[in-house]
Amino acid sequence: SSEPTGSAISELEVFAREVEAELLLWREVQPGDAAQPYYFHAETQETSWENPRNRLVGELSAKANVLSLAAQAANALISQPVGEPPLAMLGGSSSSSSEAGELEAMAREVEAELNQWVEVAPPDGGRSY
Repeated sequence: SSEPTGSAISELEVFAREVEAELLLWREVQPGDAAQPYYFHAETQETSWENPRNRLVGELSAKANVLSLAAQAANALISQPVGEPPLAMLGGSSSSSSEAGELEAMAREVEAELNQWVEVAPPDGGRSY
């Protein structure tokens, strides 16, 4: 794969690890008197009624899309013949399309993996795992 795509994939892998680490810091709390759980960030003490997984997976997906477009544009610029108008690159090439597909597939795999994790709170109220 080309350098821009390889760089984009590396950046996406780093961001996916950051998302996983961030998700580990959030705890679901089910107060006895509330019908709905809330979420508590162990480091920042932040609370939220919204599940942070939805936001973080959305951010990961958006970043994958941006990186895919950036890699496509960079690959098109690199392979653009001298003197060709810049707009001609927007048609794309089969290699940049397949590399963009590779980034999108990776983002879907990471999202699917993150969605498999479930936090479990022990009945004794101890630390979730």
